[in-house]
Amino acid sequence: MRHPGKRTVPAAALAAALLALGTPALADPAATPPGPPQAGASTGGTEPRRITLVTGDLVHVNAQGAPVRFEAGPGREGMSFRRWTEHGQWQLRPADADPLISSGRVDPRLFNISLLLESGYEDAKRQDVPLLVAGDGARSAPQALTGTTRTRELPALGLAAVSAPKNSTGGTWNSIKDQARGRAAGKVWLNATLKYSLHQSVPLIGAPAAWQAGHTAKDVPVAVLDSGIDVDHPDFAGVLQQAKDFSNSPHGIKDTIGHGTHVSSIVAGNGAAGGGKQVGVAKDAKLFFGKVGDQGPTEDAALAGMTWAAVEHKAKAVNMSFGLAQHQPDPVSEAIERLSAAHGTLFVIAAGNSGEHAPVGHPATTDAALAVASSTKDGQLSDFSSRGPRAGDYGLKPEITAPGSDIVAAKADSAGGERYVAMSGTSMAAPHLTGAAAVLAGAHPDWSAARLKAALMSTAKPLAGVSVHGQGAGVVDLDRATKQKVTAEQGGFSLGYFRWPHQGQQPASKDVVYRNDGDTPVTLDLALSISDKQGGAPDPDQFKLSGQRITVPAKGSEKVGITVDPGKRVGLYGGWLTAKSGDVEVRTAVSSYVEEERYDLTVKVTGRDGKPAATTGEVTVSGLDNDLRQTLELSADGTGTVRAAKGDYLVTSTVKEHGPRGRYDADPVSLTQQVAPRLRLDKNISLHADARTAKRVEVELDDPSLRIAGIELSPLHGKGSAKDPCCTPTDFPAYTDTDAPVYLGSLGGSVEHFRHLTHVTAVRPEISAEIVAPQRHPLGLWRNRASPQLLGEHLLPVLDVKAGTPADLAGKDLKDKLVLLTPPTGEPANDKVAAIGAAGAKAVLLTEPSRLRRGKQPVVVLSAAEHRLGTLRELLGKGPVSMRLNGISTSPISYDLAFTSSGKMAEGGRLRAHRHELTRIESSYREDGHHTTVRPAWRPGLDGRTAVAMPESYPFRLGAPPVPLGATRTEYVTPGWWHKDSELGDGFGAEPSGGDTQQIEVAATRFGRYGTHRREYNAGPLAVRSPHGRGGLVRRGDEISLQHNLFVPQPAAPGAPGQHGRVAYPATTGETTLSAGGKVIGTYGSPASGYWQIPTGPATYEISTKGTYGGRTVQAGWTFRSDTTAQPTPVRLLHVTPQLALDTENTAQAGKTLPVTVSVRDGEGAVQATLAVSLDGTNWQNVVLRKAGTDFTGTLPALGKAGDVVWLRLTAEDGSGAKANQTLHRAYTLR
Repeated sequence: MRHPGKRTVPAAALAAALLALGTPALADPAATPPGPPQAGASTGGTEPRRITLVTGDLVHVNAQGAPVRFEAGPGREGMSFRRWTEHGQWQLRPADADPLISSGRVDPRLFNISLLLESGYEDAKRQDVPLLVAGDGARSAPQALTGTTRTRELPALGLAAVSAPKNSTGGTWNSIKDQARGRAAGKVWLNATLKYSLHQSVPLIGAPAAWQAGHTAKDVPVAVLDSGIDVDHPDFAGVLQQAKDFSNSPHGIKDTIGHGTHVSSIVAGNGAAGGGKQVGVAKDAKLFFGKVGDQGPTEDAALAGMTWAAVEHKAKAVNMSFGLAQHQPDPVSEAIERLSAAHGTLFVIAAGNSGEHAPVGHPATTDAALAVASSTKDGQLSDFSSRGPRAGDYGLKPEITAPGSDIVAAKADSAGGERYVAMSGTSMAAPHLTGAAAVLAGAHPDWSAARLKAALMSTAKPLAGVSVHGQGAGVVDLDRATKQKVTAEQGGFSLGYFRWPHQGQQPASKDVVYRNDGDTPVTLDLALSISDKQGGAPDPDQFKLSGQRITVPAKGSEKVGITVDPGKRVGLYGGWLTAKSGDVEVRTAVSSYVEEERYDLTVKVTGRDGKPAATTGEVTVSGLDNDLRQTLELSADGTGTVRAAKGDYLVTSTVKEHGPRGRYDADPVSLTQQVAPRLRLDKNISLHADARTAKRVEVELDDPSLRIAGIELSPLHGKGSAKDPCCTPTDFPAYTDTDAPVYLGSLGGSVEHFRHLTHVTAVRPEISAEIVAPQRHPLGLWRNRASPQLLGEHLLPVLDVKAGTPADLAGKDLKDKLVLLTPPTGEPANDKVAAIGAAGAKAVLLTEPSRLRRGKQPVVVLSAAEHRLGTLRELLGKGPVSMRLNGISTSPISYDLAFTSSGKMAEGGRLRAHRHELTRIESSYREDGHHTTVRPAWRPGLDGRTAVAMPESYPFRLGAPPVPLGATRTEYVTPGWWHKDSELGDGFGAEPSGGDTQQIEVAATRFGRYGTHRREYNAGPLAVRSPHGRGGLVRRGDEISLQHNLFVPQPAAPGAPGQHGRVAYPATTGETTLSAGGKVIGTYGSPASGYWQIPTGPATYEISTKGTYGGRTVQAGWTFRSDTTAQPTPVRLLHVTPQLALDTENTAQAGKTLPVTVSVRDGEGAVQATLAVSLDGTNWQNVVLRKAGTDFTGTLPALGKAGDVVWLRLTAEDGSGAKANQTLHRAYTLR
């Protein structure tokens, strides 16, 4: 790889050569498969997402759902936390939860951040923590928990559902701990919310043939638990026996999303509305319907419905087309096992719609449940159907398949219209099996749930070319299941998970028992077909049968053994044992995992204080030749272990040490990062990351007026055969937002494509502080971003008011003083700050970590980490103290420096920066009439395929220093590649309506050594722009999704990268509509995105969107043509945008003409464009445009008077018929 230049650091200063940086462009979002937004997903903006845990602790999560900041709850000062990933899900656990989880008293899912988000339990959406409390086995009811309200009793399961308000969960947690100490309490579970698995079928599973043979589900009780049911739909007349709402929905039993109605009609609808054509599988069954949630069931509602169906109505089969992607023990799975065994109820559950991206979800993973995959009508596995094996033990899941793509069934609330609708998902596959189980139970009312499940599986027919881990036993064949006398008692199983090494491991066997319900013996010929994940055959005799032929006596049984020898070839295996005799065919699905060569990598982390870094350290292990990336769970002794395949790994250990008040990531006591660029794992290895061995990084700046405002550390590596650094092993860089000490160290190893990046930001401090009496001592302070500014020089006496209670403030004169406040970390300090401000204080000095609610502060609020205040507190204890504060409005200068070690990890080092060796950028930040400040942040990149991890922003970080809009700042960067991120808002005491916006350059710019560059940021007019080429419109199959950018400025300079904008919601309002042939297909409640299901085949479509934010409105539309695609495919959109030379306030001179350029991108053939201008949006004046290369140029006429606003309307059309239009309301103002 060629490097275009070197960073300005002497080679001797670092252990490794310091090379120049480069960057790729950001990935085109058009490559992302379309899909509806997930619950809780952010659609843009920087509005923080918070979760209050059952402990009362507060967790902040970023847009990707990673916990990036956590604060101890009230009365929990100094509590430590651990953070790690498990099965790809983020876990965050306070130290006092560990013993309760280890003893089985507390559900670990209460601290599964990913699951809490998926359940919709972030604070903006839910104000309580829903719990399930179990009795201790000796009590008739679970014990009460302090501060909770009981919402449901589940006596059949020994459970109670309770609600714990988030504003008092600390008391609830103490109650949980007290009961656990008493050794008399049961378990406390999370009451999670699950999701419905929605993403000519009946004949495909042999149901009509079974009916014709006299096998129906007449009078068999069958239940569906789902989103509601249309009780007035004709298809349920005489079928639906009872419908009950367990969700306490304000809509009652009504099906607001159509899911439950559709599912129920597949199970047992009578087809009356369609003249008998859409009859459900369980013909003549008695249907019981339980509503468990409008958008998704809570676990307590599901449990209530399950017991109602199994115990009260003795349902033979219960359909549950919902689940979650989580793999920890849960109460629903436990209830399935108990109810199946006690009442003979088969729970049929959708496998999930994650495709190949995630394994089968809960509760389909339960052993007793029948997990159902989805197939298409032409005999293929549906691409959305979740695959196996089961996470953790590699068990056989899914177990069977049924049609689930484009299934036509009853439509809710369809009176007077079309009574049926097509839907897709494993939600539609599962009810086919529920109905089939009911029919089979009608023929064999004495059969247990296990026997029904085995009979359905052993008579299934396989999908060609699909592994057992995708389809289980195959597609259900109800005709064969009802008429065939020979079945297997085991429809499928795993022969086991065999961990490496395999020396000395003995062969393992399991029996398949065949049962013959006929009157004559049956001789079965046996054949075993097994293959590995790639379709290859195992070693000879690796899988063996105990016999090739057996005879099963009449009314009797016979068995055959299957043996696997783990001492032979490794791999994930699956297949079928087939037993045949004439028309009789019995199949048993078989799987086994003989683990590839794997070893344990154990990392012990020790902090700089010599103590185990269990709560201050994090270890990430990233595969260099495989896809592993895992953050380890560290035990109390600071040790974490990962079991990984033989290969090369990058190991990163990061330790952030904090003061007694608790974690404060922005300004830790120290930050240490140690890296093994390449660790060869070919045996069990133990690695000790001892932070005491790392060496300090010293940064020398040539301007004494500058102070370090942040350091970020990012390891990067190459993968596979690529030798360029491309990938970061962490979800976010290690950082400090201050000049806290940073240490670097190597854990050994080197590799050519490794880089370690140290990014240093320095500015003139907004606040310079110094103790001047009784002695001089500098002090690092930071202004809260929602605080008024403190400008000029101030000599202030300091007064310590401790925690700021009324007793602490009583009798104290606060007027014109700097007041030191140290509130409890777990409660917001806003009221105390307000009281101090009302008493006349000049400023508040807040001890961090503390908690302040967002919003304007009434007094200047300065912050300092606890560990920086030691000298001040010591002097205050001896007598009066005075401090000098000097505040400036903004830093007129900034440094962003990127230092890179190459090949091996740096061991500390001295990093020097000299202005004459840096690149100078004169950056002007234009006004927009809505925001007042910008927080510009440069982000370095590397030549190769990926830049460093995106830095987090407020509220996770202190944030870059603000610059007033309308100002120009001189910014120096190390020569190389840089991205620019500009966060617009109000950094001087008030949040703008709706929060902040961000404007981010989509690709990096390479700045060469020396020279001066000029950039104009936030340059209007703001418009819908598509710097991503094809604009984020993607089609996959018959789904299409759109993401585009609203209110985006012009590029900052000719040739500079375009930008994309993220706007705060819900302040941005509007919607997007998709139409075809003048008929609306659907309207999406966002002006910047959309998702629709569309008809198969080619068609011409129109998209129209309208969005409003900050007094501005933009309308845009596109006409395009699209056809069905097998894979996610970008759809070409035409784009038309204006470019104007406005002034620094984004205004133009009234009464004067103004040159304009209209850009048309992504056109084919001859392109035409039009432009019109208006002062009121009603009376329009056309502008003559002339072709100028790929653009069009013209001149706007002399318009209006000062204060008038100008509207712009643009259109474009190309030779293919593609069209685009855009109308900018109030595009700019005249002066």
